[in-house]
Amino acid sequence: MSQIPFVVRLLEGSFEAICERALAWGYDGIEFFPDPEDVADPTELERAASASGCLVPVIDTGLMLPRGLTLLDPDPTVRARAMDAFGRMIELAGLVGGSVNMGGARGNRPPGMSEAEIDRLTEEVFRSLSERAEQAGSRILLEPTGDYTSYITTVAETACWAERIGSPAFAVMLDTYQLGEVEPSFEEGIRDAKGLADHIHL
Repeated sequence: MSQIPFVVRLLEGSFEAICERALAWGYDGIEFFPDPEDVADPTELERAASASGCLVPVIDTGLMLPRGLTLLDPDPTVRARAMDAFGRMIELAGLVGGSVNMGGARGNRPPGMSEAEIDRLTEEVFRSLSERAEQAGSRILLEPTGDYTSYITTVAETACWAERIGSPAFAVMLDTYQLGEVEPSFEEGIRDAKGLADHIHL
């Protein structure tokens, strides 16, 4: 983590140590940031969470974008690697009863593609991952990222995609930074989620 510029500081250590420290500080659980190129063994995280009673509501894919792994990358090879990494996080989330955040992991608007091509690719990726999440018993949380990406940048756009995919495994995630910096107001941003928001970053 010290080698990757990132917006928040994270707890590091064994699963057991992280869970115990979070609970000791008064939290009910953790949001887990796995290495997308070396996703942890799901059984190890599940064992540590169960033993401590620590919840794992969200697996965060926030390290994918800094690593150059994006789901809508115009390079099919990179896209395949990103799909594989995201898929392994879906499996991880399913085992611990959590969801998977999809913010910067989708990447920016793919260059060199028409709007129709981008639309088709997005739907193909979102539907494929939603089906995998349904099978794993997990859920994908699509997050608007107007503060740092160029595609699906508002809550309204995010809610439209959630409605379009129409899967119980595909919902919306809100973030107070996004609501304060990008949306016209907190209230309007929350209303634009149309009741589809399943998680919020404070």
